[in-house]
Amino acid sequence: MKKQNKSFWGIVKRVVSVALVASLVFATPISAEAKTKTKSLKAVASFSPDTAYAESVATAVTKGNYKFKIKTKKYDSRAYIKFTAPETKSYTFTLSKLKSNSGSYACGFYSFLSSDPNRSYIHDDEIQTNAPGSLHFASKYNKKSPDFPLKRKATINVNAGETIYVYFDILSTRSKYNTFEFKIK
Repeated sequence: MKKQNKSFWGIVKRVVSVALVASLVFATPISAEAKTKTKSLKAVASFSPDTAYAESVATAVTKGNYKFKIKTKKYDSRAYIKFTAPETKSYTFTLSKLKSNSGSYACGFYSFLSSDPNRSYIHDDEIQTNAPGSLHFASKYNKKSPDFPLKRKATINVNAGETIYVYFDILSTRSKYNTFEFKIK
């Protein structure tokens, strides 16, 4: 009788332990935005303000965290992404952790462009950011070039349904591609 009693309580303890672990695991909120999505962007030879061209080469993105990879053509890695705002508000775009695959120094800039139904080209004349100076960034900090920080953040106001194009231009030597993290919040 005592043997059966001990095995019964042993089973009860195990079941309660499993239930406790399961409640802790499933009760912890998991953020869907925290996961980083990896995307290879279509490399372009040069900048073009033509809306049809930007639309054909731009990679569509939504809010979230991304790790982008752009192949190098000659010495530059250039690409477009497009973001269509789900609601009217201020969105923050943050670029960080720029790396060239060769480990060499890399630097560049990104710019925001919008399309206008009355024009056949994308433009940046109406987009105001809160970022100081231009949107330059670099893979390594250089005291001689403080205008090229390792992380660059900009906030812009976007209306619901409006599409914003972001153009990246990264210069690096002896590298086949460049990667960086980009967050849209």
